[in-house]
Amino acid sequence: MSLITEHNDRHQSPGVSQGVWFDDALSVYVTQDLSVISAILRSPDWVVAYREPVDRILGDTMLGAQTRYDTTRFAFENLPLANEGDRHSQLRRAFALRLAAHREELEVSLPGVLAPMVDQALSKPSADLVGEIVLPLVRHILQVYGAPEHVDETVSVSQVLDPLISLGRRQRIEKSLTNMRADLAAAGDGLTEAEIAQGLSFQILGGDSLAGSLSASLFAVLDAHPGWRLCDIDWPEHIAGTGVPYIARRCTRAMRVNAYDFEEGAFIRLYLRQFAGLARKANAETVFGIGRHVCPGKNISLRIWAIMADVLARRAESVRVRSYRWRSSDYVFDHLDELVLDVHG
Repeated sequence: MSLITEHNDRHQSPGVSQGVWFDDALSVYVTQDLSVISAILRSPDWVVAYREPVDRILGDTMLGAQTRYDTTRFAFENLPLANEGDRHSQLRRAFALRLAAHREELEVSLPGVLAPMVDQALSKPSADLVGEIVLPLVRHILQVYGAPEHVDETVSVSQVLDPLISLGRRQRIEKSLTNMRADLAAAGDGLTEAEIAQGLSFQILGGDSLAGSLSASLFAVLDAHPGWRLCDIDWPEHIAGTGVPYIARRCTRAMRVNAYDFEEGAFIRLYLRQFAGLARKANAETVFGIGRHVCPGKNISLRIWAIMADVLARRAESVRVRSYRWRSSDYVFDHLDELVLDVHG
């Protein structure tokens, strides 16, 4: 089975729980073996693998003749996830400082922002939790952290990380990022280039990953409790789903990891999706990664989930998942476009 061709199975974990195998269609190694994942993520010889394939694409002379991709390049130069070494440390530290600076403001504001959304959604016989709660909530969170105020909702800039997207979509992402960059520069707050870059980073790294994780978690919980009153559900402490099913790494030298040999330049997808779930308490935090690139938003993401679960746990409505739809043509994120509930109450 190829992870690229089996569209209906993309939102399930690969069927092999141990070991490493090679996906011919993608030309990458794949694993969801915790011992292999841990060894690779802790090794300095395996580096992040999001920027290099995209740099190759952007360096293509045919593409370069049509679009300069200046803002895409600017974004990659300033994404912690796309850098290593001293540059990664510098960007990550600045990212963490901004997260910490606004955490109290966010925690205080979230219940008051979330409660009216839940009131409105659950007042009707049916509710789309993604469109009515998750996406507006994530927009509020990103703006607290300095992301652009005006965003084209039809374009997912987070997919800039995907080397498989079409030329047309990459051009639309470049245009959207350019507009966001201009929006931040014109905001009137005298933002520096570093602060503008941070705003873009929060939009790219926080948008789909957070919305995907919240919607996937809601789906996992509610689908496991059909017809239950929300206040009767034992809401999990950890997220029950993730918007980031895997992370990618590249080997900088030929080496052996556990019993597996890798050539220099080998790419691997490390699947973390299986560590999220209602029954996954051991290793649950592994879903946020391990080592120097562990998700910098891990703690605030868990806090956001806890606040959302607390607000929903106070509701007496009975709900049942009527329908759901995953976003199509997305090979980086697990993102629900829709999660429709029947509401009784």
